[in-house]
Amino acid sequence: METWLLTLIVFSSLIILLSLGVPIAFTLCGLSTVGIIFTWGPKGLLLLFNSAYAESTSFLLLAIPLFIFMANLLKFSGMGDDLYEMVYRWMGRVRGGLAIGTVAICAVFAAMAGISSVATISMGLIALPSMLSRGYHQNLAIGSIAAGGALGILIPPSIIMILYGAMAEVSVGKMFIAGIIPGFLMCLIFMVYIAVRAFINKEIAPAVDETFSFREKLIVLKGVILPIALVILVLGVIYFGVCTPTEASAVGAFGAMLCALFYRKLTWTNLTSALWATIKVNAMVDRKSVV
Repeated sequence: METWLLTLIVFSSLIILLSLGVPIAFTLCGLSTVGIIFTWGPKGLLLLFNSAYAESTSFLLLAIPLFIFMANLLKFSGMGDDLYEMVYRWMGRVRGGLAIGTVAICAVFAAMAGISSVATISMGLIALPSMLSRGYHQNLAIGSIAAGGALGILIPPSIIMILYGAMAEVSVGKMFIAGIIPGFLMCLIFMVYIAVRAFINKEIAPAVDETFSFREKLIVLKGVILPIALVILVLGVIYFGVCTPTEASAVGAFGAMLCALFYRKLTWTNLTSALWATIKVNAMVDRKSVV
């Protein structure tokens, strides 16, 4: 079969199957299998097996379950409560301050965890009820959490970057460095947009009436110490060449366990829940990476 004809058939089949609602993983796997049979015959299926096995056993991909485990531990640690309390005391009097602070917290969680779910879930449970109860417009409250949570795939360490680095055979460390400025620039754009929107339309983000003394504001800053230390620990060992991204993920997972232990949330129930959640998410990620 001519190459151009096979290419046309494959891409046409891809569009048709996706339009019919066939899952992406099954579509890509099925078309790959059919294409191999047409190109190299049944013996070519050995190539499919060897490729899938090589990708799924890559040492670099070991970082994915460790970062996911780290993220799930952070979700149970209670760190988000302290971060949001700091934002509430320092930014509450500013119009839109709670939404701006929520985006900033999401960026911090992104720099610690590598996935979006931790920041989205934590801020959804903590920040959303707080903002809605204080008169914030629903669209602004939900939008700030969704936008901030999306930073998890851009600000390093990012699991998406690890997957791409493994597939494209490029340096994950360099990709992490390249994601810093765009990630935090996007965070800054979100924060500026919220501030301008709240200034123009004061009803969507009213200021909080409760006031706190300077001493009370200083006390709550202790909640920033552990998150910053964990970010420096994970990213620092990569950027200074101390550890590979895979080794840094193990360091981060251990650091997350220490954080959960410090907050007295490292219980058997939370640990098993974090492990089960890690297995479920990692199974989906590995399936997509292999396909």
